Amino acid sequence: MRLFAFRGTSPRWRGLASYVADPEETGLLCAYFERLLAELPEQYRDLICRVDLSGESPSAVAIDRGVTANALTVRLHSARRRLGEYWT
Repeated sequence: MRLFAFRGTSPRWRGLASYVADPEETGLLCAYFERLLAELPEQYRDLICRVDLSGESPSAVAIDRGVTANALTVRLHSARRRLGEYWT
């Protein structure tokens, strides 16, 4: 999966590419992010990809997974926190 699509698909990531002016730096950043994403447990990776990168609504993902919107929000927070721990 290539993450270059994140540049405008999800409000959470919209405008991120403008912080990195050099296309080579953007490519390096995306490659690094892909490696970090691959290290996440599958359930976390799926949430990050569907909600943050693809722009699906959390409530739609919750219905698809058969959990409440609140439970999904908690899991998504955990996924983002774990990704943040890997990033630093």
